Amino acid sequence: MIKLLTLLFSNQSMKLNDGINIRLSNSSITFMIMLAMIFLLCLVIFFLYRKYAALLKEQNRILDQYHIYKAFMDADPNLIYVKDKNLKYMFINKAVEQFYHKTEAELLGQDDFKLHEEKMAISLREMEMEVLKSKKMLIKEIHWRQKKFQITKFPVLISDGNYGVGACIKDVTKDPGYRKKIEKTDAIQDDTAKHQLYTDPLTGLYNRRYFQEEIYKLDHENNLPISIIMADINGLKLTNDIFGHSSGDLLIQKSAQILKNACRNSDIVVRLGGDEFVIILPRTNSMHAEDIMERIKNQLMDVHIKSFQCSISLGYDTKLTAEEDIFKVMNEAEDKMYSDKTLNRRNISSATIHSIMHTLHENNIREEEHSKNVSKLCQDMGKEMNLSESEIRRLKDAGYLHDIGKIVLNSSLLNKNKELSNQEWQEIEQHPVVGYRILNSSDETVELARYILSHHERWDGSGYPKGLKGEDIPRLARIIAIAESYDNMTANKPYKKAKNKEEALLEIRKQSGTQFDPDLVEAFITMIKRNSK
Repeated sequence: MIKLLTLLFSNQSMKLNDGINIRLSNSSITFMIMLAMIFLLCLVIFFLYRKYAALLKEQNRILDQYHIYKAFMDADPNLIYVKDKNLKYMFINKAVEQFYHKTEAELLGQDDFKLHEEKMAISLREMEMEVLKSKKMLIKEIHWRQKKFQITKFPVLISDGNYGVGACIKDVTKDPGYRKKIEKTDAIQDDTAKHQLYTDPLTGLYNRRYFQEEIYKLDHENNLPISIIMADINGLKLTNDIFGHSSGDLLIQKSAQILKNACRNSDIVVRLGGDEFVIILPRTNSMHAEDIMERIKNQLMDVHIKSFQCSISLGYDTKLTAEEDIFKVMNEAEDKMYSDKTLNRRNISSATIHSIMHTLHENNIREEEHSKNVSKLCQDMGKEMNLSESEIRRLKDAGYLHDIGKIVLNSSLLNKNKELSNQEWQEIEQHPVVGYRILNSSDETVELARYILSHHERWDGSGYPKGLKGEDIPRLARIIAIAESYDNMTANKPYKKAKNKEEALLEIRKQSGTQFDPDLVEAFITMIKRNSK
C-alpha cells in the first residue's frame, strides 16, 4: 500500500516481484486519488453517523425518562414544581395547571407576582429566597383560600450549575393528623427553641406559624365574642424604594410596637408577613375593637420614618356565635381593611407628598424658594403659550414638585457651600428617578410623574436619566427644564454669583437647540421680557 501511494504521488514506475515494471498514467493517478478520497469520506461519514446515532439514542433515552418522571409527577395530586434561579417556573405537574386554571405553556417562565396578589407572592418569595440562601429544605404550613397547605421547598441543582427551588404543596385541610401535629408542638420543652419557632425576628411579635396553630385553640365558645383586627402598613414599598430596606424595616418595627402598645396583655398581635398584621381579641365586642383601632391610629400620628408619617389601614369583624367560621370572620375583617386602604389612599398619598416637601424645604430654605420660583415661572410660561387651564395647573404643580426626589439626599450635600464633586453629582442625578417613584405612588400626582422624571433630559439627547431627545421629551418637562435653569442662574449661591436677567436669558439662548427646545426658548425669553416691563 505504501509503495502504491508512493507511486501515485511521485509519478515514477514501480517494479513488482516478478520483474514487471508498472508506470501509471496521469489520468490513472487522478482516478485513484479520487477513489482514495471517496473512501476516506465514506469512513468519516460512517463514524459521524455512528456518533449521531449514539447521541440520538441517548437523547431518546433522556426524553423517555423525562416522560416517565412527568407521568409520575402528573399522577400526584400534590402541587409539584421547580423554579429556576430567578424563581420562574421551569417545570410543573398537572396539579399545578389545574390549581391555577392555566396551561403549562402559560405558566412556564412566569413568577408568583403574575399569579398571586402581592402579599402572597412576597410571602412565597421570602420562603424561596431562604431556601436558596441556606441550601436547605424548608417546611411551612399556611392558611390560604380557606384551606390549609403544607409547603415543602428544597434546593435543586439545575443544568446551568445554579440552584433553583423545588416544591411540593399538599392540601392538609382534611388531614386527620393535622390537628394532632399542631398539638404536638405544645410538647416542646426548650423555651428558647419554642420562642424562635413562634416569634417574628424583626418585630418580636408572634409569627404566622403561631397564628395558624393558636387560632384553633382560641376558637372556643368560652372566648366569645372574638374580634379580629387586620392591619396593613401604608407606604412600605415606597419607603423601601426611596430610603432603602433598613428604613422599611424600621417602619415595620415602629408600627408593630404601636400595635402592641395599643392592645391588652390578653390580646394576641401577630405579624403575618411583609406589611400585614392580625390582632386576635378574645372576649372583645365590636365597641371595644373599635376603641383599640382608634388608639392605634392616634398613636401613629406622632411616628415618622425619615419624612414619612406612619399610617396603617385597619379593618375588623367579630365572631358572636360558636357556629360562625372564624376564618370567614377574618376574611371579612381583611375586606374592611382593604376598603379602608382604598378610601383613604388619596388622603394618605397627599399627606405623604406634603410631608416630604415640608421636610425637604425644612432642611434647605433655598430649595423651598427654588420650588416656588420654578412653579411661578412654569405657570407664567403656560399662560404665555395659551395652554388650557388644566395644563397650566399641571405645569404649576409639576414645577413646584420637580425636585421632590432630592429628599433622599443628605442635607449637607444640599447645603454645600462649594462646587460639587463628580461623585456628588452622580448622587444628585438620581433625584428625577426618585421623584418619579414618589409621585407615581399617588393617584393625585401620577400624571405629573413622567414630567418630573424627564425634566433633566436635553434637547440634543445628552441629558439624564433616559437620554431622551427632542420631542420625545414631554413638553411640560421641557418647560420645567428652562424655568429651573433660569432660576438657578439668577439665584445667589455661596460658590457662584447670580447672573442678572439679561445674562441668564443670553445663556439660555446659547443653549437653544442643544439643552433646550428652540421654540420654547423664544417663548420663555418673550415672557420674561414682557413681565419685566
